[in-house]
Order: sequence, then structure tokens, then C-alpha cells
Amino acid sequence: MLNNHISATKRAPRVVSFINTKGGGGKSTLAANTVGFLADAGLRVLGIDLDTQPLFTSYYQLTQEAPGGVYELLLNRDTSPETIISQTSLPNFHLIKSNDPHDQLKNHLLTAPDGRLRLRQLIAAFPEYDVIIIDTQGAYSVLPQIATFASDIICCPTVPAISDAREFFRGTMSMFAEMQSLYQMLGLPLPQVRVGVNRMDPRNSRLDHEALRVISDMVAAGFPGLVFPVAMLPFQITRLDVYNMGSKLGLPVHRLEPAPIPDRKAPAASRIIYELSCALFPDAEASLTEYILSLEAQAALHSRGKGRGTVATGEGVQ
Repeated sequence: MLNNHISATKRAPRVVSFINTKGGGGKSTLAANTVGFLADAGLRVLGIDLDTQPLFTSYYQLTQEAPGGVYELLLNRDTSPETIISQTSLPNFHLIKSNDPHDQLKNHLLTAPDGRLRLRQLIAAFPEYDVIIIDTQGAYSVLPQIATFASDIICCPTVPAISDAREFFRGTMSMFAEMQSLYQMLGLPLPQVRVGVNRMDPRNSRLDHEALRVISDMVAAGFPGLVFPVAMLPFQITRLDVYNMGSKLGLPVHRLEPAPIPDRKAPAASRIIYELSCALFPDAEASLTEYILSLEAQAALHSRGKGRGTVATGEGVQ
């Protein structure tokens, strides 16, 4: 693993949220694998799980579990690491776990005067991290709203299905539009929004490509009344079996598939997550590129030693 990212001048952590108010876009899986890639590349990462269905919390083993989590952070404004920050099996990744199974935080945040801005204020207590990644609830609620206000950039994954994408745009972009007046009143900078098409068929399905065209056209045309800067990610995220395997094993997919699979058109999972990480964290692109090249070089050496294939343990859909 590389640890040469640390800069001479420490900046505030870059905050990225994964948001899709419809749900089912694969945001938690992408958040977990982005965290894994960044942490293995040497960045110090803090995750915050705002989803009451805690896939993000459960993806990696908690090797040292804090007694509290997001409930204590948001309800009590408790930022003490010993109370709310858990250590995971990835040395560079710490987590503020989801621990609000009865969804009680919503009512409190809706009625509190500072409710929607509270997370933005509280993350200032964590300057030691390079990156903060927030996973959110797949619903139109105050939880993705507080994540939006805390974010520098928002990743909105959606699947290549026209009806799903339209529902996603209707809900998520409407939520952003409704928040604009508070941004303007407080003089806050708007976060960048990046829409990504997730789970593209690796066989280049005609239906998936038609859905991609429609989604791209919708983003290019803009959304009535919305001034958030919205753009498409310049690549798609291929549907591969290795994502399911990584979730079952509690491992990031770049470790399972660090190099292309022979005779498969789809890129390696490691390259896809590298592209996503660079798009969301462009300031770290040099160190991320160094890491992916070292990963691919190690895979090539292993391949030559074994005489066949790569060190991948999941080959995805051929």
C-alpha cells in the first residue's frame, strides 16, 4: 500500500455523498468500494452511514467498534472519537456507523432549527481525514438533505432503466431544487452533482445503451429551476459478479479483480473504481494513479508466476 499522499499543507477533508432518493442504484456498494480503493491508496478516510439499512456499515468488519455512531453525532452533537468512530478492517478507514434502526433522527432533525445544517457544522471536528464519504438513505427525506448541505460533490448512481432514471431524477433533482433557497440565503457554495450509470450490461446490451442515451440527454437538457451544476460521469460502471463477491467477503473489489479478465470486454473492477475515485477526488489523482499502476504491475507478476490469468477471484459476467 502507498502512503505518500500526505501533503505539506493540510486541507479540509473533501466531502462526497452518494445520493439517490429512489434507492436501488447501488450507492452503498459504490461508496464501500470507493472507500476501499482510497484507503488502500493511502488516503485517510472517514465514512458516515446515514442509511437505516446499514449496508455501508456492515460491508467491512469492525475491528474496534465504538459504542455510539451517527445517532450520537447528530442527536447529541458528540464528536469524540472514542464514542462514535469505529475502526474497520481497512487500516486507513474509520466509520461513524449507522445506529438509528427506528429512524428517530428524522423527526429530530426536521424540528431542530439547525437540523439540515448540523452535519455540515459537525464535520469540521474531523480535520485529520483526507476524505469523508457519506452514504445516505434511498428515500426523499431530511437525511439526504443534511448530506447534501455537508458535501463538496454528490455522486448520484442510477441503473440503465429509463423508468427508474425518470423517477430518480424527479425525486432527487426536485429535492436539490427545493434546497436552493437556503443555499442562496446563507451564501453557501453549491455542490457539484455527478450522475453515473451503474450496472451496465457488459455485453453492450441495446436496451442499456438506449437508456444511457436517454439519461445523458436528460442531464444535458438540464432540470427546470435547478441551478446545481449537474453533469454525467464520463464512463459507465459495468455490472460484474465481483461486486457481489466483494460484499460477501467484506473486501473491496480492486483486491479481488486488480487486472482485466482475459477474453472479457468489460474493464477490470479495479479500473472502474479508480476512474470513479479520480472523478470524485481529482486532487488525489496522482497518488491514485500511482496506486492503480502498482496494483496492475503486481497482478501481472502474479499472472506470470502462475502461468495463467490474474489474481482475481471473481470474473463477473462474460
